[in-house]
Amino acid sequence: KQEVPVLQQKILRLVGEIEEEMVPAFPYEVPGDYSNLPQLKGRATLELKMKLKDPAQRSLDYDHFSMTMVVDGYNAPVTSGNFVDLVRRKFYDGMEIQRSDGFVVQTGDPSGQAEGFIDP
Repeated sequence: KQEVPVLQQKILRLVGEIEEEMVPAFPYEVPGDYSNLPQLKGRATLELKMKLKDPAQRSLDYDHFSMTMVVDGYNAPVTSGNFVDLVRRKFYDGMEIQRSDGFVVQTGDPSGQAEGFIDP
């Protein structure tokens, strides 16, 4: 059962390497309306370090783990650039994960009086 996700990761890594070899430069320009926003023109690999809340309640014998994420700026340069920018500025540090099901990781609203992220 565990062999499938491991094989899937290897195949996705290989597909990513092939895609990067096929693209000699960033394939298009981001529209001018978005040119002032953070952009990722390529891929970035991020390591997320997580701390579990109440691990004993989940019958787990560990309270920390790491997850590696590849952010694809070839397909979504502005969204990816914004995400990487927020990670670098520690926006997600200490935020609780509300949902994680193998397809999506959903976090909540950061603490504070405002809703969402307010750029300092």
